[in-house]
Amino acid sequence: MNESVQIHAELLQVEPRARQAIVCLRLHAPQVARVARPGQFVMLAAGPDGQLDPFLSRPFSIHRVPEPDTLELLVAVVGRGTAGLAGLPPGARLRLLGPIGRGFSPPAEGPALLLGGGLGVAPLYFLADTLAGRPVRLLYGAATAEALVSTAGLPCQVELATDDGSAGRRGLATDLLAGALAALPAAERGRAYLAACGPEPMLARAAALCREAGVRAELSLEAHMACGTGACMGCARPIGGRPQRVCADGPVFDAREVYP
Repeated sequence: MNESVQIHAELLQVEPRARQAIVCLRLHAPQVARVARPGQFVMLAAGPDGQLDPFLSRPFSIHRVPEPDTLELLVAVVGRGTAGLAGLPPGARLRLLGPIGRGFSPPAEGPALLLGGGLGVAPLYFLADTLAGRPVRLLYGAATAEALVSTAGLPCQVELATDDGSAGRRGLATDLLAGALAALPAAERGRAYLAACGPEPMLARAAALCREAGVRAELSLEAHMACGTGACMGCARPIGGRPQRVCADGPVFDAREVYP
């Protein structure tokens, strides 16, 4: 059941999280934080309350819930709207709708692999927090070391890959995944689980690797969204043999439905 609500969230802090222009917005939003699940997202107005320029809200994955009344969102500063968000002072009030969508559904036990590409890594921190105490590995790739979001304090093993080799292994996040799957004992593959979010080519490769290994995988899809509620159908795509809305029916789908 969708428990999303429209609220006015208070901005508590804007904190840099990478050497590149990526910031974390910390928001006081108890009505959303208390019911949010990993993999869900929010629609956030690109300007303070009362400002309608930019007009459309933007979708952001819930990055972490550090306290029962607090949300963290990762924002890449790439345009006028995100630059405006990053420049807001503490105390600003923002229109927020959430939590929205279907989140991850990991099994109750067994090893978990979390695969993130670029800013797609955002929702995997929240998932890692909820899986603390279990064998969890975050496999995280980005173009360069400057584009990597800090992984300090995560309750899991972290492996990094960069396109240019400036941090971790030179190569792709899916190279890390191929190695992790090959190292899984055969008896563990039926209990293992993958959650992935990132660019489409990465997700397609991850789905193929998991299918070959017999590992259940869920993918969080990215899409341009106008409303975030499914009304506009702007993010619909064929999944599982029928049109599905990434916002309302996802954003998390079984990998076998996305890439049969």
